[in-house]
Amino acid sequence: MFTAEQLNAAVHALESSNAEELIRNLLISMVTPGMSKEQFEWIVECNLRLPSNLMASVSELDQRQTRLLLD
Repeated sequence: MFTAEQLNAAVHALESSNAEELIRNLLISMVTPGMSKEQFEWIVECNLRLPSNLMASVSELDQRQTRLLLD
């Protein structure tokens, strides 16, 4: 779960040169220790193929939807 500030920071990172670092950090928390490095790198590569502005806009949409649910 992210705070609004963390989500904003993630959106900005996705739109910057820090996108790969953010993606790696997010994904590493979701995989099992038994996953091979090759599998992990494949997942990272797949995520990096998505245009960063698209990922950022989806994240912003999620944030707006979350705010509506909380209000």
